[in-house]
Formats: sequence, C-alpha cells, structure tokens
Amino acid sequence: PGLSSVFLDSEIARIQKACGLDLPSRQDVLMRRLKIFQHQLMAVSGSVSIFVPCRDMAGKRMAPAASLSLIARCLGEAEDPEKLIVDADLLEDERALPRAPECKSVPMPALLVPPVLTLGQDLMTLRKRSDGITPAAQSPSRLDNLLVSPLAWLLNELNVQDKSWAPEGLDALIIGSLFHHVAEHLFRPAHPLPDDDMIAARVPELLDEGIRQIAPFLQSGTWLVERQRMARDFTSAAQTWRATLHTLGAEIIANEVPLQGEALGMACRGNANSILRLPDGSLIIVDHKTSGAKTRRQRMKSGWDLQVGLYRTLIGDMLKQATRKGETEGMAPEIKSLFADLQSAGKGRKGTQLGVAYHTTRDHTLLLHGLSPSALSPTTEVIEADIGAAAIARLQDEIAALRRGELHLPDAGQLKTMGDGGVVHYALEASPLAATFILPAPEEEA
Repeated sequence: PGLSSVFLDSEIARIQKACGLDLPSRQDVLMRRLKIFQHQLMAVSGSVSIFVPCRDMAGKRMAPAASLSLIARCLGEAEDPEKLIVDADLLEDERALPRAPECKSVPMPALLVPPVLTLGQDLMTLRKRSDGITPAAQSPSRLDNLLVSPLAWLLNELNVQDKSWAPEGLDALIIGSLFHHVAEHLFRPAHPLPDDDMIAARVPELLDEGIRQIAPFLQSGTWLVERQRMARDFTSAAQTWRATLHTLGAEIIANEVPLQGEALGMACRGNANSILRLPDGSLIIVDHKTSGAKTRRQRMKSGWDLQVGLYRTLIGDMLKQATRKGETEGMAPEIKSLFADLQSAGKGRKGTQLGVAYHTTRDHTLLLHGLSPSALSPTTEVIEADIGAAAIARLQDEIAALRRGELHLPDAGQLKTMGDGGVVHYALEASPLAATFILPAPEEEA
C-alpha cells in the first residue's frame, strides 16, 4: 500500500485513540489484502498460475514486483524468488498454458436483442417525488430523451448515468443559463425597454453577476477571452431582441415562469423564459436558445418540436386548475396578471390568443408559431406548420408502452427520420449504453 496523502500511520493511530475514528493504516490495508490473497489461494484445487507482466508499454523489461518475495515465502521457496518466474513463451512441457486462437479477423457476432423488452411493471412511475409515492414530473429534456431512445430515458429515470470526472468547462448549458440571467434582469416586466446604450453598459455587469452565481470558475484570468466574447455576443443579441420587441410592440409581463401541470396524461414541469403581450392582447411564450435557428426551424416545420408546445399545454392546465379552485393564491403578481389575461381569453375577449416562439441568440431570430402579428420585425419568422404533431404521436405511443412495462428500442431508420427532422440525438451522446442498443433499420436486417 502507498502512503496516505494526508496522514502518517502514527497520526492515524493517535486519531483512533483520541476519537475512535477507524482510519485504515498501511498495516491495516496490507493485512486485509493478505487475508484476501490467502482466501484466494485456499480456493485453488489443483494449481495456480499468476501472470506477471515482464515488459512495460515501451517494451522494456521490468523488474519483478516486491510481492514476488511474499509469494515465494507462501510457497516455502524464499531463497531465490525469481526462479519461480517462467517465460510463458518458452513453455513446451506439460505445464504449457492453453493459447486462445487468433481472433482479430473474426467478425463479432450480431447482438441478438429483441425490439421490445418486457420489464413487467409501469415504468412511468419509477421516479418519485419527495413523498415517495407520487410519480415525479417529466421535463422537456427528459421527454426529448424518451423521443429519441426509451432506454436512454429509463437510464436517466434510474439515475444510471456516466459519472466520470471532467474539469469545469464552458458548455452550452452554462452559456444558456448566463444569457437567461442577463435577459431576465435587462428586460423586466412593467419597465420600459432599455435603449442600446443602456444594454451595452449593463450587459457586462449582469454577465459578471451571473458568472458569480452560476459559474464562479469563469472569474479566473484563464477565461478572460471567453468572458469578453460572451459580453459581445450577449450585447448584440440583447440589442436585436430589444429591436424585435419594439417592432412587435410587445410588453414583457413575466420572466422565468415556473410551470407545473398535466400534459400527455402525466405530470410535467418546465420554465418559460419570458411571456410577452402584444398590442392586440395576444400572448407569446418565449424560450431563449443560445444557438442558431437552422435546426430549430427544421424541427418545427417537420413537426418534431416539443418544448414550447408543452409549455402552452401546461399553462392551459394551470389555468383550468386555478379556475376550478377559484383562486390564484400564492402566485407572484406578474403570474396573476398572466392568468387574468388567460381567463379573459377563456371568457371570449376578442383577439386574445396564446402563441409560442423560440428566440435564437446566435442569429437573432424569432421563430413564432400560433400567431400572425400585423407588425413583424425583419428577424421574425412565422412557422405555420403543426410544430409538434410527429413528436406528440411518437411520445403517446412510447408512454403507452412504458405504462405496460414495455421498452421499445429505437432502430436506425427511426433515428434517421428524426435526425432529418432536426432532432439532435443528445440522449445517445449522454448514454453510451443506450447508443449500443440501436437496432438496424428494417431494410438492413438481412
């Protein structure tokens, strides 16, 4: 055993004597390993072969390990322990070891996996809330996993995930959280829109504040270039967003709205980044994406989009619950205002509708669905397609199967169809195990 990086053995003994804390010393570790080794030797019925590496990675011959003397002493041959070592390449007598056949050119056998795994219980109820009884709510990211790979979704539900360590880094999630922080405090409800000069002055301050709260490691000098780049990008995105809001005549009525309700027959949750009111009373649920519009546009037009459509459903369910209870107790003032607008819409106030949109900050685009405002900015695109038709249909099938205890494994053809529709296979990137169990497309089975 190696030395402890913290305590000497004498210090470990003093700690145990003073407070009874049993830290393993080098002697304890050695005795435990010897006991295990003794049990292993006692399990041998005929003979035992212990393989010893004789060369290092560069091909240089290695000296025998210190444990060789211990093994020789166990066998009663301690005078010259190195005589116990026999070069396996030179064995020609009855002690010769069986050799495995050369297999590099032999193709791996096909993995015979059924397309449906029957697991015998309702898989939608595995993850529970804090009460230990109620099934936990699903989020858009979890449902995206289910859309791509039910196996990846199941592993996530069971918290069976890769736990490998990696140094802190600036990824898309952190950049997105930092922009949300900046946008939330720059464009506030019931406040006039900031002008371009104010945006340029405040973005660096808000970014520094967000870094302190969300990613403190970015404060070091190593990340100076990245901080400066984010400040420039966020300033440009915020100024263009301000121009878009001004052209639409939009008023911000709520930011970072927590949503909780029922969708697709189960509890779901989410967080709407911003909710806007247009001059005609229409409302828009906006989700900021620190990416370009190309893939998101493709996904919406092909019917594979999920997130903002789910938010619209959750707001509708929250409205029904509030109306049924006859109260909005505990809601923040801006959320009460939102519900007042929605309730007025439900009672037939002319012109009030609920649209959804993605604001992609990389190319300053607003992808809008469900509304056709009279005044459109040059960066606003109206998507007329049913943005979630294909995604909802597939999710409904998968959820019904999971409730029966059936886990469908995706095939390459299904993944290609979704990929062509703009769905990014993040679920497979996050789970190497899920990526292993992808069935061939039907036409490729032969």
